[in-house]
Amino acid sequence: MLWALHSCGVPVRPQWLDRLRTALAGIDPAHYPDGLMNGLAGIAWAADALGLGTEARELLDRANRRVVAQGDPTFHRGLAGVGMTNLHFFLRGRDPRDLAAAQHCARALYDAARRDGGHAYWPAGSRARSPLTGLGSGPAGVAMFLLRMHQISGEEQYLGLGRGGHWPGRPPAPRRPAPRGARTRTCCAAPPTT
Repeated sequence: MLWALHSCGVPVRPQWLDRLRTALAGIDPAHYPDGLMNGLAGIAWAADALGLGTEARELLDRANRRVVAQGDPTFHRGLAGVGMTNLHFFLRGRDPRDLAAAQHCARALYDAARRDGGHAYWPAGSRARSPLTGLGSGPAGVAMFLLRMHQISGEEQYLGLGRGGHWPGRPPAPRRPAPRGARTRTCCAAPPTT
């Protein structure tokens, strides 16, 4: 909640940060997954954004110590989310240990990938009857991390694996050309000038 307020420009009161600092000190890691969207890595990212760097580092270190053994590939709860958080910390502080931790997550995903032709997928270990999909629980989050890993490190194996990530039996959606005369742009391109 404090991170959301801070991100919206609401000044965070010192007493609120003190309460958060106390709450972070009492976190039992056994009650949290490792990943970005609802785990220790996400808490670390938010704490860091609020200026609680020491607490953030401790949480991320805890996630890094156990994420590979947990074996969850997802952005939501596992390797892809922890890896992306390590990349965020690396880009912010340029500490080579953060890049090394991200590479450790990427290598674990590379080793765990099941390959089927030119495609790859990661078993989620879920009791779900069919593979999970999407950014948080499916291959999209894993692919996003691997592609970002390639972008930052230049390691080609992550580019290929990230491009090939999908669940078996669910081929990537075909690219459809834009309707004739439609304006198109990528998410990061400047809007067209008129």
